[in-house]
Amino acid sequence: MGPRREVSAADGCRISYEVAGDGPCLLIVPTLFQSAASWRGLGYVERLAADHRIIVMDPLGHGESDRPHDPEAYEVEAAVGHVTAVLANEDITDVVLWG
Repeated sequence: MGPRREVSAADGCRISYEVAGDGPCLLIVPTLFQSAASWRGLGYVERLAADHRIIVMDPLGHGESDRPHDPEAYEVEAAVGHVTAVLANEDITDVVLWG
């Protein structure tokens, strides 16, 4: 994996993510109680990066992303904003989402 990257979303939350590989972009958004490290540790990122550009993000409250106390920060609309911020930061317009 390359170095960890961060982006501040429109709501001010800091989202951490990693990028690996080259090819069509696959964005992995881990689910409840998982982080980018979980997917990397299980070998998914390394295998998928052989044929894809992998972006694996730490969802809000997980891994190295922010952990705000406000429940509204975790609503669906906010999560969409976090994903959008990561994609914009990497200048990605065509992506497959896995999450």
